[in-house]
Amino acid sequence: MDTETILLDKGVRVVCQLSGAANAPTMVLLHALGEQATSWQDVSPRFTSSFRVVALDLRGHGASDWPGMYSFELMRDDVLGVLDHLDLRDIILIGHSMGGTVEAGQDVSWDADFPGFRRVYAHDPFGNRLEFLQPASQ
Repeated sequence: MDTETILLDKGVRVVCQLSGAANAPTMVLLHALGEQATSWQDVSPRFTSSFRVVALDLRGHGASDWPGMYSFELMRDDVLGVLDHLDLRDIILIGHSMGGTVEAGQDVSWDADFPGFRRVYAHDPFGNRLEFLQPASQ
């Protein structure tokens, strides 16, 4: 497993754990409130034979910056910045609890910007949208 620190445009550093083959389809893992990328350490090895697994420490969590400003929108923008930095477009996005809210409850046209986007949605305690699998656009 590799760790990469990405400096985003607004000066926030986001730390990612990367595992699996770099040329494999990408699975992005977003953790719950109070957790961090290492929360997925028991899960991610099950996927690394088929996927490039990218687990993020969202802002204010783990080794990422704690800038004092936090919102689902800012976290979403951080995720988009990481995906852009890593040049990832064909992704499977898994969000647990807060991580699910970051990706599901915001005004993002995931399908337009990420043509191969698929959502596997673990849990959203705020009841925004509950989708277990969203197929890629045709």
